[in-house]
Amino acid sequence: MQFYTPNSQKEIYMTGDLHGWHKNLAKGSSSWSDKYGCRDFEDEFVMTETLIKNINDTVDENDIIVHHGDWTFGGKANVQKLRDSIKCKTIVTLLGNHCKHIRNSEELQSLFTKVLDYNEFSLFGFNFINFHYPIMSWNYMSSKCIMTHGHCHHNLKHNIPNLIDVGIDGPNYGFKPVHISEIMKMYTDKREKLDHHTS
Repeated sequence: MQFYTPNSQKEIYMTGDLHGWHKNLAKGSSSWSDKYGCRDFEDEFVMTETLIKNINDTVDENDIIVHHGDWTFGGKANVQKLRDSIKCKTIVTLLGNHCKHIRNSEELQSLFTKVLDYNEFSLFGFNFINFHYPIMSWNYMSSKCIMTHGHCHHNLKHNIPNLIDVGIDGPNYGFKPVHISEIMKMYTDKREKLDHHTS
């Protein structure tokens, strides 16, 4: 497997679970009886337009986005439509459980800088593991390593400081991608808090 290492001279952002045009994820259009996990938007169109605007307001065209899976709903055309709407030129996407169109189409894969199931790289004194799904044990886990994931929409409860959900609907993310420096700070803050409570 060939991994992707972001250019350390560029601004690097991580996000995931955009779920573009996912009707049931927007509270106003959802047919789910339990709307606990829904995003507070009028419908899937407002939700997706907001995500696009937030990404473009946060990330410059020459920055890098590492997206952690579940790009869009609604068919192949929406994969292209969302990609065309985001100005960032370098997007690495990890394949999620709702990424079958991307997985099965070389044409759609060509829209992205890299398409991977799993990624590893080292930058700024950290090892990073990127995967759509959270896992409880991973390569370099005992070293200064951060495992970033999506999939859970911030509903996974755990005490592992270097396991970080970067999905765009994080309670403190404002539906925006997270800069890699913030991810490193999250790890450091969680590590210090855990060490404080266990010492």
